Amino acid sequence: MTPEEQRGRVIAVSIGAALVVISVLSFFLVLLVRRHVGPFQLFQLGASVVLAWLMFKGYGWARAYVAFSLLLGGVFLLLLPILARRPLGLIIALPISAAYVAAGLVLWKSKSVEAFFDRQAEIRNAPPSIRGSGGV
Repeated sequence: MTPEEQRGRVIAVSIGAALVVISVLSFFLVLLVRRHVGPFQLFQLGASVVLAWLMFKGYGWARAYVAFSLLLGGVFLLLLPILARRPLGLIIALPISAAYVAAGLVLWKSKSVEAFFDRQAEIRNAPPSIRGSGGV
């Protein structure tokens, strides 16, 4: 793996791990506040773990889905306090929204991330080796 591909892997895995951490914290926050967890929180946690794993494995559609979700989520997170006319909400939402949009753009535009996903696709699509995976 080239240094650029390794850098792309670090970026993709870091974004995926951050999404899992956010989902886990959200899950426990809901558990603390409501004393029970609904199906949405379970789905959110499961989906973030699966998407992070698929990004780690280099699936391009998972990259596109996560990048689009981050960009859309960042925009909506910014629009909600504006439309509700809540200045304090806007102050809180602004840095979070900026982080979502930045992560989405990096995932979408980074040449290193693209190189990593291209390499993973190449490995997945390679014909099986006659020798197998090693041994004898």
